[in-house]
Amino acid sequence: MKKRLFLTLFLIFLAALGVWSFLIKGQYFIGQNYFDSHDIANEQEYFLQGLKEYVLDPVDFEKAESAIQVNDDEIMYYREYYGSLEKQLANIQAQYESAVTGEETVTETETTQEEKTAEVAEEKTDTAPATSEAQRLQQERDQKLAEVRRNFESDEVVKEKILAIKKQALAKYKVEYEQRARQFKEQYSYFTYRLTNEAGEVYEKKSPEKVAHRIQFKKGDELYTEGHRTIYLNDYIADGAGIRNTYIDVSSEEQLFTGEVSLLKSAMDETGFAESYNIFTLQKWVLYTLWIISLVAISLLATILKPSRELFSAVPELEVKFHRLPLDMRLVIPMITGLLAYSFIESFPYRIESQAYFIYRSEYYLNFEEIVLFLFGFAFTAVAIVTAVWVYDAVKREGLSAENSIFIRLVEATREAFLNKSIGQQTVAMFIVFFLAGLGFAGVLLQPALLLIYAPLFMFVLLPVLSVYIKRMGYLNRVMQKTEDMAAGRLTTAIEVKGKSPIAKHAENLNALRQGVELSMRERAKSERLKTELITNVSHDLRTPLTSIITYTDLLKNPDLPEEERMKYVDILDKKSARLKTLIEDLFEVSKMASGNIEILKQRVDLAQMLQQTVVEHEEDFTAAGLDLRVTIHEQPIYAYVDGQKWWRVVDNLLVNARKYSLEGTRVYVSLRVVAGVAELAVKNIAKYELGGNVEELTERFKRADTSRHTEGSGLGLAIAQSIVDLHGGSLVIDVDGDLFKVIVKVNIG
Repeated sequence: MKKRLFLTLFLIFLAALGVWSFLIKGQYFIGQNYFDSHDIANEQEYFLQGLKEYVLDPVDFEKAESAIQVNDDEIMYYREYYGSLEKQLANIQAQYESAVTGEETVTETETTQEEKTAEVAEEKTDTAPATSEAQRLQQERDQKLAEVRRNFESDEVVKEKILAIKKQALAKYKVEYEQRARQFKEQYSYFTYRLTNEAGEVYEKKSPEKVAHRIQFKKGDELYTEGHRTIYLNDYIADGAGIRNTYIDVSSEEQLFTGEVSLLKSAMDETGFAESYNIFTLQKWVLYTLWIISLVAISLLATILKPSRELFSAVPELEVKFHRLPLDMRLVIPMITGLLAYSFIESFPYRIESQAYFIYRSEYYLNFEEIVLFLFGFAFTAVAIVTAVWVYDAVKREGLSAENSIFIRLVEATREAFLNKSIGQQTVAMFIVFFLAGLGFAGVLLQPALLLIYAPLFMFVLLPVLSVYIKRMGYLNRVMQKTEDMAAGRLTTAIEVKGKSPIAKHAENLNALRQGVELSMRERAKSERLKTELITNVSHDLRTPLTSIITYTDLLKNPDLPEEERMKYVDILDKKSARLKTLIEDLFEVSKMASGNIEILKQRVDLAQMLQQTVVEHEEDFTAAGLDLRVTIHEQPIYAYVDGQKWWRVVDNLLVNARKYSLEGTRVYVSLRVVAGVAELAVKNIAKYELGGNVEELTERFKRADTSRHTEGSGLGLAIAQSIVDLHGGSLVIDVDGDLFKVIVKVNIG
């Protein structure tokens, strides 16, 4: 299966090479020969252009000379090229002034057209030999002054001078033109021709050699000459001559030629045509071979192999690994490899051309580089096809899911980087600074002069930013080390908070977390201790009445027990059973309240009246206990939405707790008032027992001020009261000042 897949992909690759090469090069090689190629066509075009310019329609220089014209603008431009008449006369006077007086030699300043045409002027003027150098210079000056004046006095004088300059330039052009004509005839000696114009004039060049190629010009497809030519003389006139419009229009009639132009066979042997002809032939047969192979490959694919979807699953382990990649990577792989494969296939026809050239010139058939490129081209094509099929099949079966794509991850990571805007902005800023620093360093390497700009920026921008970055990283490492210590349970010292950076803020948060962990650990230790005490206290409180019940039950089993004793034991059993029942009921009730599995039915209740009724019920008990109960109700009525039965339990438990644990002969103060919209119930008494420091623990279950547990309390009174108050959204606070015990209960009124 794998071999079949490999063969299929290789045939597809060969078919792609052949089809693409045919599309690009087919029109140049199918049914074409060398003489239809660009090389020979360009060479023929160059020859025909030269033939028209130098043979069929050469320049008529007599007509060109007669076509030279001078207009008024040219005359004015020549005349004033060096300024006005006064300026030119003054310049000439200045040039000769010192020489004429015999002081110094002539100093060159500005030159005029007269100096350019001095030889012409000397030929036209008969000058007697000067008796001295000063007289000669004075005579020369006068001639120039006279010449300038004539320029401004007569247009004909100026016109003659311009004509003389243009004719001289045309003569130079003629010499160069004739030289180019000779070079053309020598260069294209391997071309012959026989052409006839409409007037019957024959232009012919014969040769006894055999002809390799002919170009026919028939009626309707004649070779023609334009019949109009412009000769530009700019390059043949010296600068500063004061001439413009330096071109000549030479008009002639357009001519049509019929006949033929032939390329001699010797050109294929003795010139560069031989090499290009052989290379063209080699390219042609290589491409023909490739196209035949491509047709065979397409035929095999269509008739025998017939690729199917199952064929591309011949390597299931690779396909499974491929589908584990992120979505964008699965899409990018066929795209990138496809582009690389296309670049190789697209360049293949041109590589055939270059290889044909090297094979012909160097006599080698294929080099190692081409083999490697061919293998890479096949590999890229194979990977592109297989992965594209896998992606298409996955999309068709499951659709597109970008959840695990690298792009989505990057977007999410970028968004998370800016959850703290300060960190995101600082990261971007440092990235830009470091990027520009690297770019600047590369620029300095390429252009050392940029160091003058880069050095100050390096000192005052990059180094401070780098310093801040290193300090922040060091601080972050210290914070991370402390965090590891915290994670390991080593809550030794707090993390140092430095500055106001995001890392410093993170250190503050970690310190707060550390404090929370320490508090949690203390609470946990406290909870474990209280749990142990709870088990101990429950065991003690339940075992005491239970032991009595068991003991007196055994005593009652004695048949000889007197009736009086029996009744006494029964009474004790009744009290102990009631005691045990009360403990169990209180424990069950406080457990339900702590777990939240209890319902409260709130009603509008007068708290003042409830307190009064409860106090009346306990007055005799307080008197019997030797306590003076003082009740103060500041306002009446005081309404609140509470569960009446359960709130009565709160008040009752507080009064019972005060009665049981108050020192005999002392006063118990109970007060009810409204403070800032809240009903406040306070119970104050002098404790009978030493309370110790942890008064908050008195609201825990089975916690009693009587640590020796000689009293009859269950230790659940304050715990039940605390739970009921919590269920009503109120608060119960215990405060101890020496032996003064105070409980304050608050609940919203309404």
